[in-house]
Amino acid sequence: AQGIAEIPIFSGFEYRLIVWAILTLIGILFVVRYAKKLDKGLVKPLIGEKELEAEGIQMVPLTASRKFVLIFFLLSLIFVMVGAIKFDWYIPEICALFISLGVLSCIANGSSMDESVNAFYDGAKAMLPAAIIIAISKSILVLATDGRIIDTMLYHTAGAVKDLPETISIQLMFIIQGFINFFIPSGSGQAAITMPIMTPLADLIGISRQTSVLAYQLGDGLFNLIIPTSGVTMGVLAIGDIPFDKWIKWIWKLMIISVLVSFVLLALPVSLFEWT
Repeated sequence: AQGIAEIPIFSGFEYRLIVWAILTLIGILFVVRYAKKLDKGLVKPLIGEKELEAEGIQMVPLTASRKFVLIFFLLSLIFVMVGAIKFDWYIPEICALFISLGVLSCIANGSSMDESVNAFYDGAKAMLPAAIIIAISKSILVLATDGRIIDTMLYHTAGAVKDLPETISIQLMFIIQGFINFFIPSGSGQAAITMPIMTPLADLIGISRQTSVLAYQLGDGLFNLIIPTSGVTMGVLAIGDIPFDKWIKWIWKLMIISVLVSFVLLALPVSLFEWT
């Protein structure tokens, strides 16, 4: 988004770090408060009366082979971060890395070929529902993009924002980014489509490009938590066996708080200081 907005990459990092810390702290406090209420029996579990069962769980010793597996796992995380930042790795490269991790883990653990294949089969079977949900979510993006639905929405919403006060305009740009996020859950895809319009719009209104990028980041990041088109969110919910409607009933309060706080955080660089 910063590249499209023609501002230095990683510039404005200090204020973004403050924004991240505030919103992360809000999320932590929200979860801790819920956990305390759950522990005291003041609220019902998110998945109803279903409880985690300890039956069948076995404590296993941390042998040398298992230590090697953990080391391989930690190294793979480092490789992912370095590869994504320095070498533009994406899904194909990361998938290849984790397949290699699986093979090395089986070798280090001393697993036979049959045991390794069965473990892969069980893991793939558990992930299949999430993969199907992700594929369905992706289809919505294809329809919205190929049907030029997103271009039409951006054109009309940008026209409505340009005549409003600066503070209201940047807050509406944030909401617009969140709305567009429903159709384009991909962060890079959303930046490529929206920022060429939002950048000159910010110049026209008198808002810094840094602030318009922050509006994109918040709209993309926060709303990913509640949109059914997000492959990550729907995939994690499927793995956790959490129905989407129950997730929304639990997360909506945190979303409202986060959106209101985001309004304030976006208004500050517009009204109190110049953020370039």
